[in-house]
Amino acid sequence: MNRYLSIDVLRGVIMIIMALDHVIGAIAVHPAPEISLPGSFYFKGYTSDAQQWSRLLTHLCAPGFQLLAGMGLAISVVRATKAGTSQGKITLDLLIRGVVLILADFIIMYPIFKVTIFFMVLACIGSCTLCFLVLRWLPRDLIGIVGLAIIFLAPVYGPTAFTQLTGERYLLDIWTKVGFGKGSLGIFYPILPWLGIFAVGWWMGLKLFEQPAEASVTRSARMFTYTGLACVILGMVLRMSGWTYAEALPLNGADNMQPAFWQFTKYPPSIVFMTLTVGILLMLLGLFRWLLDGPDKTIPLWANVVAVYGRTAFFYFIAHFYLIGVIALFLGQEGVTNPDLKLSFGMAYFIWIVVLFIMFPLCYFYDRLRQRYRKVLRYF
Repeated sequence: MNRYLSIDVLRGVIMIIMALDHVIGAIAVHPAPEISLPGSFYFKGYTSDAQQWSRLLTHLCAPGFQLLAGMGLAISVVRATKAGTSQGKITLDLLIRGVVLILADFIIMYPIFKVTIFFMVLACIGSCTLCFLVLRWLPRDLIGIVGLAIIFLAPVYGPTAFTQLTGERYLLDIWTKVGFGKGSLGIFYPILPWLGIFAVGWWMGLKLFEQPAEASVTRSARMFTYTGLACVILGMVLRMSGWTYAEALPLNGADNMQPAFWQFTKYPPSIVFMTLTVGILLMLLGLFRWLLDGPDKTIPLWANVVAVYGRTAFFYFIAHFYLIGVIALFLGQEGVTNPDLKLSFGMAYFIWIVVLFIMFPLCYFYDRLRQRYRKVLRYF
């Protein structure tokens, strides 16, 4: 029995939500945001509250990738250590994983976005993985403290405006943008502050693994639920306070039932954005762990289906972009920038379901293939 099916299921839910955003971006009215700070989630092409909420739902994706990547890698490292794998091999494994993710962004994803300076989600996760070649040696609780410090000090080291690269200081400018989020076109996921979420995930993964299997399910489910609830409450209080240190985007009188209340700075992420999204993710993880993990739990069909997406997240992430691109080309939407020529949101929701149906058998067979050739394909 998989003690951590809940992690795969939550990752699968994130992949499903993510596909909706990318389908809408490919075929529906979805103009690109202006390159300015704060980089909010508001897109003028979303004309109704229902459309706004469908976009706001995807807030969970990027933090979820980082949180679960840190958690999963921590569990993997502890398992390998307990199995007698040498620290040298574990370090090499982490190194390969990080490099593969970064190269995937630069090589495999480049034809999709065609951005010269490219540093997106995969490269960010890969960079955080490389950081933990060193950070993993810290005491467990210190890792959590470091992660929280990176999150709550983000406004101190974060940018105040998007800037363009300068030729005279090109290498230094690239590093400051990749490392600290001093934004530039194509660098939307700098290492900091996303490393903070990754570190918190790593810390929680260690705590989760250290609990005895027989007693861990209820205890850890409560830990995730209560911690997530505390994060959500903190995020709500900070958002309602209007404190610009925690969230640069003003409320403009919006209450929590309006989409404007939930539009936050993401490029780079604000404290409110991180606390709210991580809190919701932890509450979901607590619910899924309580429902699905443990030796006596009967796994429902929906969980097994969603877990397939979660176990093949890397493959899914890359493949679904190309699949959406093919569908957009078939529908005559490839390269269309005029909102008047875009398809409806209703069509986008339908295509989203089609994408999920097509991706399931692909992910299922890839999952079986990866189990068969795990020595190589575990990095993908």
